[in-house]
Amino acid sequence: MVGYCPICGKPVYFAEKKRSLGRDYHPLCLKCQKCNRQLTAGQHAEVQTINKTGSSENVNYWVCVE
Repeated sequence: MVGYCPICGKPVYFAEKKRSLGRDYHPLCLKCQKCNRQLTAGQHAEVQTINKTGSSENVNYWVCVE
């Protein structure tokens, strides 16, 4: 079964997939949203944005864990 990348929406095939937090990504799609580096397992975290009123939005992004 082919999964779909949550970043670009295109199919992710077994030979190319990077798996993180239960989802499949293309290697080039799984990158830090701050420094644009390609991420690997264990070196990143998913961050949820908080709007000005203090409630969470449905926008998640990846950042490096230094």
